[in-house]
Amino acid sequence: MTLYKLIRQVSEILTPETNSLYEYLLHTSDDDGGFLRTRWCYWGKPVRDFTVHDMDKVLLCFKHPFHEGDAYYERDGEYIETLVKMQLMYYPEDIEANIEWNRQLNYCFVYLIDLKHKTYTMTEYEPIV
Repeated sequence: MTLYKLIRQVSEILTPETNSLYEYLLHTSDDDGGFLRTRWCYWGKPVRDFTVHDMDKVLLCFKHPFHEGDAYYERDGEYIETLVKMQLMYYPEDIEANIEWNRQLNYCFVYLIDLKHKTYTMTEYEPIV
């Protein structure tokens, strides 16, 4: 599986009406080795595509609740700021440890996405301070 295919699957599950999450993740994410994190602005050049291992589940953690149709950007002249802050864990071997790490960074709205069944669950956690 490629990263782009994974992002497309996640987008189709979480934003089935618009598939809008796909372009957002492509153009606002940095690859940090095992996970993507949104930048603070839109980039014309997408994150690079590469092979990731096949998986059944991924974590997508948000700083704020996410709803399909939410505004993704705010434009200030040429600068396009990202409004939706998230991390996509594409190697979540230890899901509980990844949830705890995201909570420490205040990404407390945790979506466990089941790629096999094309479903997700969302759990809101308290931040770890």
